[in-house]
Amino acid sequence: MAKEQDRTCDIDKLMLRGNNSTFQTPQRRETELPVGRLCIGPVPTGSAGKKHAAVFVCLGLLEVFLVIVLSTVRSYGHVSVSQLRGPRGRLFRPTAAGPTRADFDDASLLGESDKMAAIAPRRIPLNEVADVQIGAASDVLNDQHPATIYLLITDKLNVPLDATTSVAAPDFVDSALHPSGTLHITSDTTEDIAVELKAHGRVQSGKNLLLFKIALRWREAGVIRTAHLIRTHEISVGVFGESDILTVLGVPSLLLLPGFLVLVTAGILWRARVIRLKQDAGEFSFQPTKPDFWVLAISLSIGLAFVFRAAGHSYLGRYGLGDVIVVWVTSILIGALFYLTGASIRFRWVLNRTPSEGDEPPAVLRKAARLGLGVSMPRAELTDGAKDQRVYVLKRNGDSVWVTAGVRVIWQAGAPETFQNEIAAELKASGNAKTLAILLGRGKRKKYLIPVWDTAGPLVVQPMNVSLAKLTFGSLQDDTIAKQE
Repeated sequence: MAKEQDRTCDIDKLMLRGNNSTFQTPQRRETELPVGRLCIGPVPTGSAGKKHAAVFVCLGLLEVFLVIVLSTVRSYGHVSVSQLRGPRGRLFRPTAAGPTRADFDDASLLGESDKMAAIAPRRIPLNEVADVQIGAASDVLNDQHPATIYLLITDKLNVPLDATTSVAAPDFVDSALHPSGTLHITSDTTEDIAVELKAHGRVQSGKNLLLFKIALRWREAGVIRTAHLIRTHEISVGVFGESDILTVLGVPSLLLLPGFLVLVTAGILWRARVIRLKQDAGEFSFQPTKPDFWVLAISLSIGLAFVFRAAGHSYLGRYGLGDVIVVWVTSILIGALFYLTGASIRFRWVLNRTPSEGDEPPAVLRKAARLGLGVSMPRAELTDGAKDQRVYVLKRNGDSVWVTAGVRVIWQAGAPETFQNEIAAELKASGNAKTLAILLGRGKRKKYLIPVWDTAGPLVVQPMNVSLAKLTFGSLQDDTIAKQE
């Protein structure tokens, strides 16, 4: 084998002929190819030189093939050919003189305007893929009235589009899509999807959010493309009839309804004169137009809220039509019970302190004691036309006054002297009306005495309710109401 000479090959002068597969090698052992300057070391001669030249021919053909392929890819707009990595970290750049190859550093791989490291689909803004509009006749939903929302999906591409829709809603709202499954949309057309919503069970009353997720799929240049759109919609979820009831009653919230119903029920029974005294006049003390009504209503509502919660019918969180009915009926019953109990206590309290025309002397003395009177009572002059009479004043009630005649104690034969002394001790000005009433009652039962009204007067012979205008108080002294015979 001939000794090879070490020479440096100038690649700038190595030329690859377009339709000639052989290399022109002058005596200087230099080949020419317009691919930049590359040191290839000593070029062997003879058969080894021919093999070496054949390798360069193959490399040149490979570069031409890669340039053609990359130029085709670039024409589809996927990537920039000037920024594709070649074998061994080299960057391929087509030039007017032909394909060239040069070494580069990894840091210079990405350009300023198109930073891509591999072939990727072109980016399309979502608003250029599809448009989604949401429409609804009503956004109010309850357990008795479902609602329907329409999704209008418009294909904005120039290719058919497949859309798959799903709905995320609160767990107390059921949703159904019509049509269901994948919707096929042709180019530049709009398709609609009806979303039926229905509330069930206990709901969270108020504003709730629906989430619509639309998965899009289409084919572009033989490649499957996908995108996802998300839209939200706000609905008002309530309980059937709740809003109408609160609007009619003028109650701002279900939280205040129990206390409101309690007081209104009591007012209805008051106007119906249930367990109501004859002298009771005027309206019910608590009216919805007054602040004291709402102070009491709010206080009652707060207390009843914990009662209903303990009973399993809380309306502070989730509740349903059954809970509203329980709150309504229970609040009315509580109001009726509240009124009947209060009215009964008041009626008995007033009755025990108000004289009546059929009362006997011991009963009047007991009522006088409850009114804070003693045996010695104030007196007044009663005038009715030409007649007048001195009477004992028991109780003033507005423009009228309860008055009565005196009491006569008639002893019977056989009455013990000690008992007579007890009666005599209470007939003094310092006597106690309650004690005297007890003694008179005991003496009557044992037939020691008979207590009667003094019938000598022309006007009053027993307790009477007379007009205040007929009385003259003047300077009359208090006097004991009972006298013994």
